[in-house]
Amino acid sequence: STLPEGDNGFFYPAATASFIYSELFDASFMDFGKVRFNYANVGNDAPMQRLQNVYTLGTPFGSSTLASAPNTGFNNALLPENTRSLELGFENKFAKDRFGIDLTFYRSNTFNQILAIRPSTSAGTYFQYVNAGDIQNQGVELQLYGNIIKKGDFRWDARVNWAKNVNEVVELTGDLETYQLASVQGGITIEATVGEPYGVIKGTNFVYQDGKEIVYDHPFGGVRYARTSSPEIIGNMLPDWTGGITNSFKYKNLSGSFLIDIQKGGNFFSLDTWYGYATGIYDITAGTNDKGNDIRAAVEDGGGINIGGVVATRDADGNYVYDENGNLTSDGTANEVYGYFGNYANSYGYATAPNAMHVYDATYVKLRQVSVTYSLSADVIAKTPFQAVDFSLVGRNLAILYKNSPYTDPEAGLSAGNIQGYQSGAYPAVRELGFNITLKF
Repeated sequence: STLPEGDNGFFYPAATASFIYSELFDASFMDFGKVRFNYANVGNDAPMQRLQNVYTLGTPFGSSTLASAPNTGFNNALLPENTRSLELGFENKFAKDRFGIDLTFYRSNTFNQILAIRPSTSAGTYFQYVNAGDIQNQGVELQLYGNIIKKGDFRWDARVNWAKNVNEVVELTGDLETYQLASVQGGITIEATVGEPYGVIKGTNFVYQDGKEIVYDHPFGGVRYARTSSPEIIGNMLPDWTGGITNSFKYKNLSGSFLIDIQKGGNFFSLDTWYGYATGIYDITAGTNDKGNDIRAAVEDGGGINIGGVVATRDADGNYVYDENGNLTSDGTANEVYGYFGNYANSYGYATAPNAMHVYDATYVKLRQVSVTYSLSADVIAKTPFQAVDFSLVGRNLAILYKNSPYTDPEAGLSAGNIQGYQSGAYPAVRELGFNITLKF
């Protein structure tokens, strides 16, 4: 029901080879050394009932039966998706197994992805299922672990993880250069574009002159930022790298651990500030400016915000000068006029500001988990049917230790699927506290 007869099977070969090179020689500094090589080929089928187009029957019009064609064209010639992966890894242990390192390099390519693309309007459908694309992921994963202290009844173990993945859309289908994953409120799209990472965020950007934003006259007074004439890549939902630090402690029957979770980079577009800056919800939209005047007062009365930038160029007739791409130009003259902030059409809101103003860095450092466990001693449970009894307190998402986004949790998002890098109505971060009893028989 998910792939056509004759093409509804796929083969998944995999092979692993390893070599323990520490067996070849006696090295006092190394207890164990291994190199491994893995290959895997994995198939995947389509969602169910994507092979045949069917009509949907509607309410009859008198004695006439009405039927409508689907807005998505299905495909009875779909092939299974295929992912080919290579992995090379090294594992070493030192100082009588007190310290170790595990290093992995990998590369995987996914072919014949089953996607619903936008065809020509002459096709009669909004979307058409096809086999498309080659998406490549390659990167490195590093794990360091060690016993920091082991003295008497006390033990402290630490583990550090770090991973960097480089993603690229190598190919789509035919002459298609961009596949739109989502078009969402706020005027942005999330796309897979050939030569770019999967999930770039596209929208209007600032227009720059020597790294400074170009500004031009606002109809309500003051100035506002210039926007690019067409959408550009203004962010990427994928992080630069991720990491984590785990520390575990044990003293007699008491043990505990905590995990620090880290993400560097990645972006998200905030629909909340897109509308919130325009409607006066956020702190920067009220109060006084650096002159001590009401921000919402007219610019000519001392209100507004100092938005900096450089002034757009005018010709001899007073008309603005545009470049070949339809964007405003500037000779670099510094702007000294404030940005208007009196209503929804202010210099930061959705009516005037570029989409890029509302794209934020998703970097964070979080106290992801803390746990404390007490294990009853053997003599306490000797006359019970249990071999072990543990009592644990567990807390998750306890604190955001560092972030670059000013108002929300960088992990808050509208979807866990393809529509990532987008926040709308983001909730405050939630802590979870739990109590566990573990009984072992």
